[in-house]
Amino acid sequence: ITATSASDRIRIESPADGSIWLRLNQIKDTDNGLYKCEAVLGSQTDSRSLTIEVIQELQILSPKDQHGNFGEDGIIKCEATAIPLP
Repeated sequence: ITATSASDRIRIESPADGSIWLRLNQIKDTDNGLYKCEAVLGSQTDSRSLTIEVIQELQILSPKDQHGNFGEDGIIKCEATAIPLP
């Protein structure tokens, strides 16, 4: 088993049950993408690919309190962010 892109945050683990895990700590939006699991035993190989889509919780960015001047037009500003975008 080898990792082609390992770091302190991304590493391969082998629990006692014999399985192999790729652990991603503190997932970031840059972790989005295609991942491949490949097994080789002698001349036999097998592989599977999977896609990871990082989802970020919806957040309201604009301030709660907004002000307007008496007699003037007003706009209530509401900005939100998430991955994927709202």
